[in-house]
Amino acid sequence: MRKSKPIKNLKYRCDILVGKKCRSLGHCEICGKHWGVMEWAHFTSRRNIRLRYDERNYACLCISDHQRGHRDPIWFSIEWDKMRGAGTVEQLRIEAAKAEPIREDFYRRVIEENGGATKR
Repeated sequence: MRKSKPIKNLKYRCDILVGKKCRSLGHCEICGKHWGVMEWAHFTSRRNIRLRYDERNYACLCISDHQRGHRDPIWFSIEWDKMRGAGTVEQLRIEAAKAEPIREDFYRRVIEENGGATKR
């Protein structure tokens, strides 16, 4: 099923707002590095829209730590729980298994929660 244009536009706006908010931290949340490119990294894949914008599921990471997380999932799980609190990884895994449809109001709420204005 194809997404409607308004939903695609809302998703794009959410990505811009939340990605900028995340990277505005300005340092890697794992190693503390302040220089280089910072990335909007996710524990649970960005494909899971329900968790894509959840603050427990994303972090500002340097390229090095982001790539290491893809290569070493055990290390990544341990570091993620250190950053977000013990048990966060397990909570994310449980929530990732839930399947619920995503509607326009979901994206509008994300935009409003992250300082953007929505148009109706």
